[in-house]
Amino acid sequence: MPYVTNTGLRPLIITNNGAETNSFIQTPITYNNKDIVFATEFFNTVTGLFDTTKSTLYFANGTLFTIDQSYSDTTAQLIALN
Repeated sequence: MPYVTNTGLRPLIITNNGAETNSFIQTPITYNNKDIVFATEFFNTVTGLFDTTKSTLYFANGTLFTIDQSYSDTTAQLIALN
């Protein structure tokens, strides 16, 4: 399977007058789908809720990436690999 390039997201929590918001630093990342162990929705630590518009990928070597791709699209891609 060829490598995939996607938009990686690094969460950045911003505090303004005591109110926290979540922002993201975007960067291109490249990975191989066959190296993914599992994926989840992005967990927003500010709200305490899962965000299905983003995915977090977990790899066998312990690395994890949050990407700018919906969880439903990510799961569909991973299921298609089998």
